Amino acid sequence: MDILEKVINERRGGIATSRVDFLQQLLTDDNKQEKDEVTRLTDKEIKDNILTMIIAGQDTIAIAMTWMIKFVDENQEVLNELKKEQLQIEEKCRENAYLTLEALSEMQYASKVCVYMY
Repeated sequence: MDILEKVINERRGGIATSRVDFLQQLLTDDNKQEKDEVTRLTDKEIKDNILTMIIAGQDTIAIAMTWMIKFVDENQEVLNELKKEQLQIEEKCRENAYLTLEALSEMQYASKVCVYMY
């Protein structure tokens, strides 16, 4: 049983969730309308809808990143500030070959640029 099947079965089995997410909405609407077997969504259709939403979200992120790169390229001041911040973080992380969560949390300006674009 894959992860989505497990979650669907748990939700249908009455394991309560306080969230109203996309999956819960599909299950609730499907049950609420008392549809016959022909019009009711199958588990495969529900899983396909969930996977479509996940994949569609990736496209959105890629598009946002593309626009962010274009924005940064057109704004020298923003680019310089980003470079400055990244070089400062690189100096602090020289001993460690990997980027740490602590270093990521220090990327305040980069975070602001990303949020602005989102």
